[in-house]
Amino acid sequence: MNIENPKKRKIVIAGAIAFIGVMLYMEFTSRDILDTHGVYTIAQITHVSQHTGRNNMSGYKATFTYTLDGRAYSGGNSDYAFNRSMAGRRYFVLVAPGKTRKTKLLYDHPVPDWFTADPPSQGWKRLPSAEELRKIMSGALQEHR
Repeated sequence: MNIENPKKRKIVIAGAIAFIGVMLYMEFTSRDILDTHGVYTIAQITHVSQHTGRNNMSGYKATFTYTLDGRAYSGGNSDYAFNRSMAGRRYFVLVAPGKTRKTKLLYDHPVPDWFTADPPSQGWKRLPSAEELRKIMSGALQEHR
């Protein structure tokens, strides 16, 4: 395609700007949905692997499973802070409602080992505190007696 023609050049530039604008809009609105309407549940990390991402920067990708509304899902997030020792551990994960592929693994919020109860089927509206988790555990223990 020859874009030496000034009119064609303007059309190509306008198209590129529009494409970039749409991509930025989609990225920011999906983050907003996750942060404002997302629910928290528990993810089990199944695998952590090293990978090369954008700009040839290396990092780690954590693959995990979680349950929401009685259905099992799998997801994956990449971050430079992840490491292989995370495999097998449980962390809180933020999931966008209705968009279960949009997740954010909260690697700085591991689930305490003593918390063995299941999360609520629809997740938590906010990240539960240690005290809230203790109350859930004491209720779960009462049910098993």
